[in-house]
Amino acid sequence: MTSILKILDEHRNEPLSVCEIMKLSGKSEHKVKEYLNNIKKNGFLDITRDGDTERFILKNGVSLSENDNFATKNHFLETLKNFLNDLIFEKEIKTITPNIKITTGTFSPENQRKAQNNPPKTNFQTKKDAQNFLVYFYIILICLIILVPFIILESYFRLFNPQQLLDECSGENLPSLVIANESVGYLRRPNMSVCMYQVTNKKIRFTQNNQGFRMNRDVSIKKPNDVIRIILLGDSFTEGGGVDDGETYDAQLTKLLPTKYEVINMGRSGTGTAQQLPFLKEVGLKLSPDIVILFFYQNDFYDNINSYPRYELNSDGTLNPKMVTHLENFTAPKKSGFFYGLFKKHFHTSAFFDDKYKQLRLQGSSIKQLFNRLFKRISAEPPNLDSTIDSMMAVYTPNMKYSLFMTFALFNELKKLSEKNNFKLVVVNIPSKWQFNIADTKKSLNNYEQESYLAQGLIPNKVNTIFSLFFRQAGIQYLDLFYDREFSNRYQEMYFRNDGHTSPKGAEVISRAVYTKLVSDGIIDINQVV
Repeated sequence: MTSILKILDEHRNEPLSVCEIMKLSGKSEHKVKEYLNNIKKNGFLDITRDGDTERFILKNGVSLSENDNFATKNHFLETLKNFLNDLIFEKEIKTITPNIKITTGTFSPENQRKAQNNPPKTNFQTKKDAQNFLVYFYIILICLIILVPFIILESYFRLFNPQQLLDECSGENLPSLVIANESVGYLRRPNMSVCMYQVTNKKIRFTQNNQGFRMNRDVSIKKPNDVIRIILLGDSFTEGGGVDDGETYDAQLTKLLPTKYEVINMGRSGTGTAQQLPFLKEVGLKLSPDIVILFFYQNDFYDNINSYPRYELNSDGTLNPKMVTHLENFTAPKKSGFFYGLFKKHFHTSAFFDDKYKQLRLQGSSIKQLFNRLFKRISAEPPNLDSTIDSMMAVYTPNMKYSLFMTFALFNELKKLSEKNNFKLVVVNIPSKWQFNIADTKKSLNNYEQESYLAQGLIPNKVNTIFSLFFRQAGIQYLDLFYDREFSNRYQEMYFRNDGHTSPKGAEVISRAVYTKLVSDGIIDINQVV
């Protein structure tokens, strides 16, 4: 047997030699014998033995033994290959069929032609079939690479971190809520009530009353008899950024006061003290307030010298009455395209990445404005400040100093306005999350907002001390929530996790601290409080 394999091995360079067929069928001698016996059973071959010599005899009489010459060996191999249709074996062996079975019947020219013209079907009939299979395979593979992570992300967002889908509460579908106004920046449209998304992606109700104030109850211009009116001024914190109608500062404070006190929310997002002062003059004074509470947040330093309308300082530290105005162009949000909107309407993953993209664009735009507006040197150094305050301000950049001088002048103007119009003024300083833990700022505030503070040289806790000295000197009632025990001890609950605004719990604690301040300072009569 070994000598026969050796003879066949001499012809392995021939296309589909018998040796290759044997070795692919089984590399051991046992497998080769099994293969030859299989050929014999199907009528192609007979095996005889003459002593120690084996002879292979084909049906047409062609035979081979180890003692035959080269020509005989070559003829035998060629004849055997014709019998064993090479299409059958080439395709079957290439698919690594372990047990080759010869299914052709008794040899005849007719059967051989049928075998050649109608080979059995295999995995791939042609080279093109194989190429098509690879194309389909890679398409399916790419789809799986995209779909599997998408399904995992979508499942995570739906279960643990729902996003703002494109619906009636999305910013892109909201109507315009503001009207541009040159003298006060903007006014809110009256009698509007819309659904919005909270920063936690919870849906909230945002209502603007008959005067355009963020309140779910109307206010008359004329103050009713026996009513004590309290006006709240401020930015988005006061307006109620991220909280429902019933969770704003005015709503919480109203719950603590008897019915004769009417709390009016005149907070407007994106404004500083420089924009809140003219708003109080033109709109607030018409309501005949008895108490005005101004909520100050530290980004007001930026707004006081950059936003419109704004004042300029005289050399003596007083406000120039002529304001720098600019009519803002409030355009409607750009609508999403059909296919993009379709994805954002149904998939939380699409909404998540869209939100991150908008944040990046916003940061880029704001940083550009920061370089254009904020890094110009301002040399105004108003005199007559308390020497302690002046020495504490020595660490600040010229921009931060100028912003502080501007803010002091605005507070002094508010004090004069309160004396002239007979209302009591209270200033409440809302600390930012980063005053308690700088790491929280990096998680909750946009980079551009941090940079604007740092570029102005803001040192928050030092500002608290400066403010305390200034308000004491100016004779203005002042509440610093940074030193409120309940607020500071539970500061992580006071803000939204992914945003710097105060949470509903924070609004509740702030309102309670303001109420306590009003009572303890005798601004409201303790005997009238239920």
